[in-house]
Amino acid sequence: MVRVVLLLLIVGGLVAFAIQNLTPIALVVLGTRTLALPLAVWVLGALAAGALTTLLLSGFMPL
Repeated sequence: MVRVVLLLLIVGGLVAFAIQNLTPIALVVLGTRTLALPLAVWVLGALAAGALTTLLLSGFMPL
């Protein structure tokens, strides 16, 4: 039950964050301009990439 409540709080926070950050911005990476996407997409994409990297590295280094 605690996990469901925690999951709902996290999802609710992410939805609130996404709704408040809909302004499209274009990033410049290594001198190349990217597509103009909402700030929430860039931040959530970075979080997802970090989570995936963590999972991959933890799979290579078992404790």
